[in-house]
Amino acid sequence: MVEDFRIVSLGTTCRTKYQILRNEYFRRFPNRKMNEFHMAVFDPKARDYHFDTHIFDWQITPVSSVCEYIESDFTGIFEREDLELTGDINHVKNRRFGTYHPHLFHPPNGVMTQELLNAQYAEAKSKMDWLSSKFQANLRLKQTILYLLYHTTIPNDSCQLINIFTKKSTGRFHVVFAGVEAIDTSIFGSAASSIVMPERVHKPEERRWEGDDNDWDRLFEILPQTVT
Repeated sequence: MVEDFRIVSLGTTCRTKYQILRNEYFRRFPNRKMNEFHMAVFDPKARDYHFDTHIFDWQITPVSSVCEYIESDFTGIFEREDLELTGDINHVKNRRFGTYHPHLFHPPNGVMTQELLNAQYAEAKSKMDWLSSKFQANLRLKQTILYLLYHTTIPNDSCQLINIFTKKSTGRFHVVFAGVEAIDTSIFGSAASSIVMPERVHKPEERRWEGDDNDWDRLFEILPQTVT
C-alpha cells in the first residue's frame, strides 16, 4: 500500500469531487458541522480552507470525453462554436464532447442567454486552459495520483482510459472505477481497480445529487488498500 497519494476526480459528475472534498474536509476538521463544510465549498467569502481544483471536478463528462481530453492533450476541448445553451441549470453544453458546464458561467438571474455566453466565454476559456495545463502537470508528478471515476453504467472506454494514462503519465498512477457494478480490472494489473458503490437510497424522493455519504465513507476507507 502506498501511503502518500493524491486523489483527483475524473467525474463523471460533480458528485465525485463533492465527496472527495467532504472526506478531505472532515478528516482535517472532524468536529465541524455539515453546514460549515457547505459554506467552505460553495461560499468563497466564507472559505477558510483551500480546496484543490481540477478540470473534471465540476462538469459532467462522459468517459469517452475524459479519454479524448487526455489523449488530445486537451486541444480544442472548449471552442465557442461547440457550445450551446441547455435551458436548464446545467447552463451550457459542449455538443462535440457531450460535456455540461453548470459552474463555468454565472447568469445573474439564473437564466443563461447567448449574450451572456458570448460575454463570459473568454473568462471561461481561460479557466479551462489553466485547468488543462494543471492536469497535464499532474501527469508528470512523481507522487502517486489516484484518479477516481464514478459511473452508473459500466463504461465501454475503461480499457482505453488505462492505456491513455499509461502512455501520457510519467509518474505513478492508479485509476479506481467506482460504480453500481464492478468492472473486471484484472487485465490492468496494478494500474486500476474497481469498487462497487451500492449508493443506497432510503427514500427515492430524497435522492441527493451528492450521493449517499455512508457509501462514500466506505469507499474512502477502502481506497488506500487499492494503491499498491
